[in-house]
Amino acid sequence: MASKQARHGKQVVYIIDDDDDFRRSLKTLLQTADFRVREFESAEAYLEAEMKEDCGCIILDLRMPGMGGKVLQRQLFQNGDRTPIILVTAYASVPAAVEAMKHGAITVLEKPFDPPVLLEAVAKSLENGPVSVRPLNWDEVTEKYSLSPRQVEIAKLICDSLSNDQIAEELGITPNTVRMHIKLLYEKMGVKDRVGVAMRLLQR
Repeated sequence: MASKQARHGKQVVYIIDDDDDFRRSLKTLLQTADFRVREFESAEAYLEAEMKEDCGCIILDLRMPGMGGKVLQRQLFQNGDRTPIILVTAYASVPAAVEAMKHGAITVLEKPFDPPVLLEAVAKSLENGPVSVRPLNWDEVTEKYSLSPRQVEIAKLICDSLSNDQIAEELGITPNTVRMHIKLLYEKMGVKDRVGVAMRLLQR
């Protein structure tokens, strides 16, 4: 326990979620893993709070009444706040994942998620510190996942939220060929869906 506390230091994990039960269970999980935690029931409550200088990372619900996580994240990003954000949502989609990652999120987790996955993301956030946003380097992506030129084309179009039929029409190939390449993309990237592809490509 002492080593964990030393590693985590004084940084605090901020939970912003309107679901009381989810927020409490998440707080218990994090505290059990020796993380310091503060919780807020809304984006507005977080913005009004004082003493956030020790904020290590934010676990932010995408959809909430009022401002909502999407708007809060964009506002923080535009204000130059590069605190790592872990977005959680029950409604993951490619457009939402792409926008979140472009505005500094380090990952998007779909509820319900495995606790070890969240704990790993939090630990990584505290270790790496403020997010550095840079353009996607397709050469690096191609080498990292051993993608063919066609798979790179398809991955780009997935990030643009095109359907299989739209990708087929755009590239002049059959939908069956698109499905074959997408299956290979999933295998090479270790993901199970299009959201996973978008997140792997944009992950920092």
